[in-house]
Amino acid sequence: QGAERRGHDRETPHPVYPSTSWSDGTQPKAGPHRHAVRRRPRAPVALGALGLLLLLSLGISTLLGSVRIPLEQLASLLAEPLRQLAGDSASAEAPAPEGEAPWRFIIFQIRAPRVLASAVVGLGLAASGAAMQAIFQNPLASPYLLGVASGANMGAALVIAAGLAPLLGGGALPLGAFLGAVFAVTTIYGLSSLRGGAPATLTLILAGVALGALFSAVTSFLIFISGNQMMEIILWMMGSLGRAGWGQMVWL
Repeated sequence: QGAERRGHDRETPHPVYPSTSWSDGTQPKAGPHRHAVRRRPRAPVALGALGLLLLLSLGISTLLGSVRIPLEQLASLLAEPLRQLAGDSASAEAPAPEGEAPWRFIIFQIRAPRVLASAVVGLGLAASGAAMQAIFQNPLASPYLLGVASGANMGAALVIAAGLAPLLGGGALPLGAFLGAVFAVTTIYGLSSLRGGAPATLTLILAGVALGALFSAVTSFLIFISGNQMMEIILWMMGSLGRAGWGQMVWL
């Protein structure tokens, strides 16, 4: 049996593996797949830095204005609600220093609603843009692509031209813009689905561009026939936070 095993070892060739050296005799360097280094996710760090930058910009925006407010006075006024929430009754019952009442009105009734409204509006625009980019798998997609913005402008212009804004109060324009945007999306999706089945991305884009132009034409016609309310429609389309208050923050 030992002789047969030795004979079998002589007859069976051993497998030949390819050489891992180059022609000049040097060994190849290990690729990134052999010694992969796990990188820490950068998203939390980036989000934290952007959050701090947002808070800093909110503070600077509250400080700037036609009326100059000292930085230490601004910090004291902004910390006052925090002290009240913490239960500091002594500071809450203490009389306000002379000359502080106008500053408090300017900060909490004029600047703070505008600054917070700008942050909320920016958040909404970012969310809508991210949703469009995720749907179309295109980083250049925006709400204007499907005519959503044109439909919102048309809805708000219709509310102003019909004189419904004074009747419905401060929520008339946001409600009209929202209903106009919903009407635009529903119409575009319905036209894209006429052939049956889920509409293709190209069909949605073409329908959005076409109906967006139609909604813009309707808005221009409403501006033309609105008469004295023409400037109000134009100013609303241009966008402004000058009238932002705590009442409008509820709708946002």
